[in-house]
Amino acid sequence: VRISGSTSRPVREFEVTEQVISEVLNEVKDKHYEITFLLWAYTGMRFNEALARAWDDINIPSSTIQVTSSKTDVGKKAMVGTKFENGSNQIVTAPKTKAGIRSVHLHQAITELLERIPQDARTGYLYGTRKGTAVNGSTFRGRVFKPLMLKLGYPGIWPNDFRHYCITDLTNFAIKAQIDLKCVSDMVGYANVSTTLNIYNEARSDQNQRLGMLLANRNHLSVA
Repeated sequence: VRISGSTSRPVREFEVTEQVISEVLNEVKDKHYEITFLLWAYTGMRFNEALARAWDDINIPSSTIQVTSSKTDVGKKAMVGTKFENGSNQIVTAPKTKAGIRSVHLHQAITELLERIPQDARTGYLYGTRKGTAVNGSTFRGRVFKPLMLKLGYPGIWPNDFRHYCITDLTNFAIKAQIDLKCVSDMVGYANVSTTLNIYNEARSDQNQRLGMLLANRNHLSVA
């Protein structure tokens, strides 16, 4: 679900659920951008953090990935007169916050995918262009993400919704297992546990509203 400053926002038509994640991952399986969707769904990385990940960040034996950078897409006009003028418009930056610098344990599905990549191909970005540069975020959204969501029937879902799904899922697991929620915040790059809980509580609020709507419709149909 998406964070909103309003306390009376409407329930979204589409919500990232386990079923949605399963459908999306099944659709992108064996595609060269599959790794990006896996990182969103299973590590809760931010959109540009996932696109900035490279093989140098990976430690397969320990099943971890280092998040030490993100990237920013800058228009060519904005780069005129800067040291980046003649280069790519993909500028590598520090993560959004200091807490964004972190080591993340990889889901088994990610490790298995990486292990299938031949040794001589384990260079550069995990998902990059043919020139070896990072993929432009706007291009990825327009050419890959939006068409995929439309095909699956989820036009209202955005990349950051995958991050919020992962955070909600990890928080739910941690609460049940009595694990300190600071561990979840550290994994997804939040400095404060309160931010993690805000996302979790908003997800539950959305689900309660959707349940209420379903019950209301059920009652209406039963009376008819």
